[in-house]
Amino acid sequence: MNLSLVIPVYNEREILPELVRRCTDAVAHLDGPCEVLLIDDHSTDGSDTWLATVEAPIHHIRLPENRGQWGATRHGLSLARGSLVAVMDGDLQDPPEHLPRLVRQLAHHPAASVAFAVRTGQVDPLWMRVGRRGYRALQHVLNDGNVVPSGAGSYCVMQAEVARQAAAVDLSDANLAAVLTALRVPVTTIHVERAPRAHGTSRVGLRGLTREAIGSLWLLATLGRRSSAGG
Repeated sequence: MNLSLVIPVYNEREILPELVRRCTDAVAHLDGPCEVLLIDDHSTDGSDTWLATVEAPIHHIRLPENRGQWGATRHGLSLARGSLVAVMDGDLQDPPEHLPRLVRQLAHHPAASVAFAVRTGQVDPLWMRVGRRGYRALQHVLNDGNVVPSGAGSYCVMQAEVARQAAAVDLSDANLAAVLTALRVPVTTIHVERAPRAHGTSRVGLRGLTREAIGSLWLLATLGRRSSAGG
């Protein structure tokens, strides 16, 4: 087994040393070679200067312009060389220490193509909880009831073929969980306590979440029409 870990980062200079240290320790507990791809989404806080000093298994890829969370993730997926590909956010709310658990979970469930870390212990604002319920209801309708579990975000390990399929989804606004939902891949899960944000605030916000939701629902509707036409 060899693994590629894809991490999009943006203006997170203050936590990069801890992120690199903890990810390096996490992949050291895996069997086989690993690479960690830090996709710098054209940060403006000096992240690129610090990342230029990192050494293997960490690899720094700086994008020439800001592409957003999904654009950076997609670029990382296209570069991943591992037979397994993991994705996690760079804000350390998804603890890297659970990466070996995700790999074992996928190995123990050969019928699954993706192992998701389902977040627990988080309390979102009311508007976000109400919006998420409506969003998931539309997902059910558009994808014949096939959705990833509630609480699943970007933190997952997938087979390389699934990563290639996801990287081919050419959208400016989407999220990984929705893309994998649209691809209708079989999943398994572990539960992970979500850590508090190590630094700063989310770069997505209400406007960004709305764009992600619209893009993701459009993707589901488009693939649903294709499936119907093919059937």
